[in-house]
Amino acid sequence: MFGGVGIYAGPVFFALIADDTLYFKVDDSNRADFVSRGMGPFRPYGEEGETMQYYEVPPELLEDAEALRAWAERARAAAAAKKAKRPKGNADSLPPCISLTNVRDMQGIARCGASIAR
Repeated sequence: MFGGVGIYAGPVFFALIADDTLYFKVDDSNRADFVSRGMGPFRPYGEEGETMQYYEVPPELLEDAEALRAWAERARAAAAAKKAKRPKGNADSLPPCISLTNVRDMQGIARCGASIAR
């Protein structure tokens, strides 16, 4: 897909990790929170390439579990809203927990307070 780690809540893909950076899904409901803190979008093809609707999580949130949880919930809601607009696919067969795809490095996931299923 993109060579990083995908993070799911049930069937909802709401976050990713690429190059040791955590990104959350954004839409009009939460994008301003990221932009106001100077965070930018995930650019899988370099600075000149296209962007994805996932923005870098402010580093200070990684040390504040309560704040990180609130931001993660808003990201999950944004991803769920996007998913609701599309026809259902085989992602609905995922277990109702957080799972990872294409795992190369699981360091940092524990900071999010997430349980991990492989």
